[in-house]
Amino acid sequence: MPSADFLTCMSRDFTKLLDNQDECNVTIKVGLRGKTFRAHSIILRARSPYFQKVLNKRNADVTLNKWLIKLPNLSPEVFELILRYIYGGSIVFETVDTRVVLDFLAAAGLLRLEDLYDHIQAYLLDEKSDWLRDHIVTTSQIAEQNIGFKKLRNFCKRIKEREPDLYFNCTDFTLIDEKSLIRLLQRDDLGMEEAEIWDRVIKWGTANTPQQARVRRASGPDLPGIEKTLHKCIPHIRFFHISAADFRMKVSPYKSILPVTLYSDLFQFHSDPKYKPVTKMLEARHGAIESEIIDKKQAALISSWIDRRDGAYIETMTDVNLPNINSSTPIVPYKVSECPYEFQLILRGSQAGFTAKAFHERCDNKGPTVVLMKVRDSTEILGAYNPLHWESNLVDLATTESFLFSMREKDDNPRHAILSRVKSPKHAIVCAPDNGPTFGAPYALAMRDNFNDPDKTGCCGGTSASYNVALRSTEERYFWVDEYEVFKVVRRSEFYSSSECVGK
Repeated sequence: MPSADFLTCMSRDFTKLLDNQDECNVTIKVGLRGKTFRAHSIILRARSPYFQKVLNKRNADVTLNKWLIKLPNLSPEVFELILRYIYGGSIVFETVDTRVVLDFLAAAGLLRLEDLYDHIQAYLLDEKSDWLRDHIVTTSQIAEQNIGFKKLRNFCKRIKEREPDLYFNCTDFTLIDEKSLIRLLQRDDLGMEEAEIWDRVIKWGTANTPQQARVRRASGPDLPGIEKTLHKCIPHIRFFHISAADFRMKVSPYKSILPVTLYSDLFQFHSDPKYKPVTKMLEARHGAIESEIIDKKQAALISSWIDRRDGAYIETMTDVNLPNINSSTPIVPYKVSECPYEFQLILRGSQAGFTAKAFHERCDNKGPTVVLMKVRDSTEILGAYNPLHWESNLVDLATTESFLFSMREKDDNPRHAILSRVKSPKHAIVCAPDNGPTFGAPYALAMRDNFNDPDKTGCCGGTSASYNVALRSTEERYFWVDEYEVFKVVRRSEFYSSSECVGK
């Protein structure tokens, strides 16, 4: 007789035992209110090392051979799923809230259901990574509870290393502990404005101050409760890098929680540009972008263009070609803290050279890229986005998503920028072995030969049938650069698949 697999039937029959209250000899009270569950000691011991240890004669009513177990830190909803798994050997998460799944993992760790660790982590990382990112504080806290949660712990570690700003902007930010918050505030690479960081710290302080000590409004006269809560955090805020306007609006209302000398220094510093503060000035945060040409605000602006959040530019441009934009809906550029892309430097001209050969060696087949050019003897920055790739073959690549732009050094005002989107997709990207990054036919923006050497052909940019706005006038068509950079553009969520978190 051929072999057969009856595990499904056995699972169904064992699960039915949960409804057979007559033969249950274990009572389990779960949660703070002690919801009661009944189960069989022999099944619990066989399936869980935790229950195997707890269900011994010393914990039993010897006469009745019955046990009472209390699990106040588990939720009844989670424990019911745990029991279904223990009896039936299966679990389905598709209809379960993600927070419950995360708590289920924590419960599996407590009950030492090790067979579930990898399965649950893989599900969360592959299917619910956006939720984990938005609740990164809670996710991090659970990841640290058990040595077996290695994949989840690596996920959190990579976010902490690459996206520390995410902790300030996640839904559960106020749940972060003081030591972890201070470690974040000590970092130089936060990609947020200091006033924005201060706002978040005030929110954390308010949430973590006992209710009776909280103020009803920011201008309240007495803030002793919040001052005590934030006492160790305040020294790590870079107050001198908050603008005068933000100082008046966001810092001054909290004058009473700042040290007297610090506030006096700040007030005089913003009143008199020549004033030298007594308080030690912490250095400005440099953000996460490794560029000599643009800053983190400008990177966020470019990211906004990548995602077509350019409704704010419609009124400032003529002859624009903006498909997929609903002009009746207000669309604003990304804040630095919202930026969904990481710009990974793959070439800097002053280090690798300004030749086409150097460009292709480092930039071919790297996927989407942003090119930046610092025009010689000016504050002008020219740039372009290639959503496809570069190659050394002589070929035109078609896309509707590329664009060109012009801006000025340290100027992130979108109204001062020129944005030029492709209008002839067939010739959007031009690849050639003797050219650097090139866009449009005829050239709308091109780096030709050695584009740092005035004795060579250099760069050109002007009117093109391929893009809707010329970045430069006909008289300024040819130019050279002092520096140029190429960045690989990666959406941040792409860093965090479950496979990437294995063994890191």
